[in-house]
Amino acid sequence: METLQDGKINQHIYIHKPKDLNNRKNYIYYKERFWSRRDKEYPRGLKLDVITAINVVKNVLRDNLTDPYTYAGGTARPGDQWIFADEPHSAFKFPQIQIVKFRNPTKPISIGSNYTEYEELLLNIWVFSKNGFKIVYNGTTYTNAQFVEFELGKIKELLKSKFNEMFSSGVKNYYHLNTSNIIYDPETQLYKAYVTCRVSYFNK
Repeated sequence: METLQDGKINQHIYIHKPKDLNNRKNYIYYKERFWSRRDKEYPRGLKLDVITAINVVKNVLRDNLTDPYTYAGGTARPGDQWIFADEPHSAFKFPQIQIVKFRNPTKPISIGSNYTEYEELLLNIWVFSKNGFKIVYNGTTYTNAQFVEFELGKIKELLKSKFNEMFSSGVKNYYHLNTSNIIYDPETQLYKAYVTCRVSYFNK
């Protein structure tokens, strides 16, 4: 433990040293404030909860992802009619996108009873498409399972491109981890698959 030069208790800095002293992933705690020496651009004081973090991702998709209807010759739908953060809506037409929380591990990063938490949020972003739906993109036709694979790629591409925008909203460190196999449900006649993404944020 190091203390600032005036020696006041409430200005202690707690430093956790890694085993490898050449590793700069040291975390510094100023009271209940945190930043990483590896990346000093974290907005200080910006705290989120899981619902707000999910909504940031949802709104990025709603505001920027192209409705596949336009590739099929139709009119683009408002984002709130095909991109959801809960169960898919039967009142609206497919294709649809659904954002589902998968895991939400938490790590305390400050001391005291009113401690700050660093949370990781893993999301499964599902694509649902009706049997027979097809689009034409740059001269190539995508239908059924191929369309779902196409749309998963567009989601990954878009969210990666919006890394800084999400970061400035407090949703940090986006990256995609995996895409699932495509499943066909003959009862609902839906093709579906998901991409698993990870973001992080500070909570208090």
